[in-house]
Amino acid sequence: MRSKLEVYLITGFLGTGKTTFIREFLASFPERKLGLIVNEFGKAGIDGKLLDHLQIPMWEIVNGSIFCVCQLPAFETALEEMLKLDRDLLIVEASGLADPSSIRGLLKQSRFEGRLDYKGAVCLVDASRFEKYIDTAVVAKTQAAVANAFVINKTDLASTEEIERVNQALKIMRPDAVQIETSYCKAEDIAGLRAFFEGETIPQLIPEEDASQPGAQDLSLRKLGLRIPPEMPAQELEHFLKLFADRTWRIKGFLHLDQGNYLVDCVGPVVQMEVWPGEVNSENILNVLYNNQLPALKAIQDALKWVSSFDIRIVRD
Repeated sequence: MRSKLEVYLITGFLGTGKTTFIREFLASFPERKLGLIVNEFGKAGIDGKLLDHLQIPMWEIVNGSIFCVCQLPAFETALEEMLKLDRDLLIVEASGLADPSSIRGLLKQSRFEGRLDYKGAVCLVDASRFEKYIDTAVVAKTQAAVANAFVINKTDLASTEEIERVNQALKIMRPDAVQIETSYCKAEDIAGLRAFFEGETIPQLIPEEDASQPGAQDLSLRKLGLRIPPEMPAQELEHFLKLFADRTWRIKGFLHLDQGNYLVDCVGPVVQMEVWPGEVNSENILNVLYNNQLPALKAIQDALKWVSSFDIRIVRD
């Protein structure tokens, strides 16, 4: 009889480095048969493409959190499909906007009884931005609340004092969770995580009576799309994004521009664009995530005046 499928949950607010972490974390299980479920809040799957090279069974769920009512059926279907495969370890990457507090109750449904073994959650934290988003995004607190381990990433971008404050805050929130500091999720820094999860008893993190209810979406967070014309030069797009990126949490997407395909990945004011060798979605849309405290929409509308020669459209769901 086949043993249970072990499940690890990877969480972390927008731009904390979950995709990079997953690549390194999976490498610490060289002898295991792996599977991956990737969840993205926007319409277009991006992280899945970045993980394609791993060549393991992967299921993508887009346009919402897997823990919200609208996407729960898709998540349950993905779990069923993974159970049909000859896998023994499954990584679930939740959206940066996901409230994962219902994970234990979901996996304890009768349909999964005796088939899944939930090992726990790893929460990625951006050391340089933690103090900004932890007080403005409800989901950041719930992600931290269910964590068994914190990976404090991007320490190269934070001061010693900032890193110390992050460590202290996380220790207050989850005193029994392990904390690891790193930059770029280096393999040598996270090497001990597998041993921690395999050798420790994972405590019950949330009351059983609350665990069965799907997490509520953080209503202060907003999203929109920007349809970018393919004839737009990459340098013009970069200039456009820099006009309002600091008013957003995240801007991300694959685009076809005048000089080829690009991956756009902006976290706060940091605008990054790199040539993408693979295919891109024909819609040519960037996902923009922000909240009510960040006046992104007005900033975007003002920025559009500076690029009026290009037909950039704001797209809403």
